[in-house]
Amino acid sequence: MPESRPYWLPAVGRLNETGASRDDYVAVYNPDSSKFTRLKLVNFTSDRGLSLHGMDVVPSTEDPDRLFVYLVNHRAPPDGQSAKLVGADSVVEIFETRVGSSTLTHIKTVEHPAIITPNDLVGFSDGESFYVTNDHGEKLGFVRTFVSILERMIK
Repeated sequence: MPESRPYWLPAVGRLNETGASRDDYVAVYNPDSSKFTRLKLVNFTSDRGLSLHGMDVVPSTEDPDRLFVYLVNHRAPPDGQSAKLVGADSVVEIFETRVGSSTLTHIKTVEHPAIITPNDLVGFSDGESFYVTNDHGEKLGFVRTFVSILERMIK
């Protein structure tokens, strides 16, 4: 949710987990009616919810009306840990839906040490594989802060 971004936006070092959104959502836009529809989540049971950043939507090779939705989820750290000490607990969530559906069905959550600071991703039509980009090599620390300062100076 936009209201949480000043507090929780790990990509730019905003790590106040008490302000993190846990109820971000995916919506679809119908250009014929000019209406947005918030998609209902099915089988998504995480108590840490969704704090979304990047996404990709890919049709299945077997059935082009079946869509796989890949989402970067910047979860707050588990068990009351401080994000300022451990960083975000970012993962990739994989959902599926159908063209015209109002639901997103959760397939799985992907956690991996290579998913450090995910910024965006590209999914495959199998509903399992994806490429993910990390915008930094470290979640926290001097090197990340120094690189961020340099990037701002260059712009």
